[in-house]
Amino acid sequence: MALSITGIGYACLGSPLIDRSVAQMKHLYDELGAVLVCFEKHQRGKLQFLAALPETVFETNDAIFVIAETDQAQQLIETQQLVEMAPLDPRTRAEALQEVGAAELMLAPEAKLIGKPLGDEFQN
Repeated sequence: MALSITGIGYACLGSPLIDRSVAQMKHLYDELGAVLVCFEKHQRGKLQFLAALPETVFETNDAIFVIAETDQAQQLIETQQLVEMAPLDPRTRAEALQEVGAAELMLAPEAKLIGKPLGDEFQN
């Protein structure tokens, strides 16, 4: 299973996502097994990465970032009429993840955490 955080596309006019909140579209992500992580929004002439909170509303030209398998990401692009975006360069991707408070972990193949929720390890 190849899951990764990736920017998948921009919402353009005609996309069913426009003017809908993250909460209103939760069923879509649940059906596809995707997790909406953040948005790339242009506010006051500045590019910003914002966490995908339930009340956040999709607007024209917002880019969305999800955790999904390639097939699910492609299905989102097609069904939601998104304009597929080019991959972010590693620096911009790292900045985006930092802005929304996301973290990626790399585990050694023999790590005891594989297959376990991280919360279990950090409760103590």
